[in-house]
Order: sequence, then structure tokens, then C-alpha cells
Amino acid sequence: MSRFPLAEFDAAILVGGLGTRLREVVGELPKPLAPVLGRPFLFYLLDMLALRGARSVTLCCGYRADLVTQTIGANWMGMPVRYSIESEPLGTGGALGLAARKMESDLILAMNGDSWFEPDWLSLRENAARFTTTIAAARVADSSRYGTLQI
Repeated sequence: MSRFPLAEFDAAILVGGLGTRLREVVGELPKPLAPVLGRPFLFYLLDMLALRGARSVTLCCGYRADLVTQTIGANWMGMPVRYSIESEPLGTGGALGLAARKMESDLILAMNGDSWFEPDWLSLRENAARFTTTIAAARVADSSRYGTLQI
């Protein structure tokens, strides 16, 4: 097993939402740029991907895409950063479909830009090689805020 479990993956991070519930706290900042321990939250997600060897990341932008591109740039710790910018809200599937045009690998890791979730990377990689679609999910005590996944 490589030290870089995401070496065969291009990643897509959904960062285009309006962030209306956090507006009181972060003002006009996109939610993924909200400060956490002195750094924008998105920095932590990009660090996680780069340190695990992701080939590239495409940020699926909508609201305040200009601020996201200015803050992040074209490279993060040696990992190329691309941008897929929606001219109108496309929803999760639409945003990922638009971003897929910018990705080159057969394996794509899609993730939310406002949530921290670190799965078992080895299991994720093994399952991604065996199945067309792999979903990493977490058990939570109260799913009313997040919804549920039925298998």
C-alpha cells in the first residue's frame, strides 16, 4: 500500500453553496472559507488531499467563486487546483457533472467543502478499484440534521 492512498484519484470539492445558515457569523464569505482555528476551513481539506497524494483537486464553485479562486490559487502543496464555476446553481449532481470535464483520472473522490470526514483511506481505495461507485459514510447518533443513507 502506497503512503499516498489517493495517488490514483482526482478530487472534487463542492464549495459553491450560499451558506445562508452561517451568514450571521461569516458575513459574505463562502462557507468553506469560514475561519477555523485561524485558517479557512477549506485549507484543512486541501491539506488532507495533498498529504494523501491526490493527483489534483477541482473546486466546484458558485457563490463568491472569485474569492475562492483568489484565496486558493492554482496549486496547493504541489497538487494542481482547478476550478469549475457554475453560472447558476446546478445542485450537487450538476456541479459534479460540470467538474468531471476537468478531471482526468478514472477514480474521482467527491466531497463536501463544509464538512470534515476522514474515512478509512485504504478501504476506500480498495473498494473504488472493485466497484463502479463507492460511498464513505459515517454513523451519527442523530441523523435528522444530515439525512440517512439506506443500503
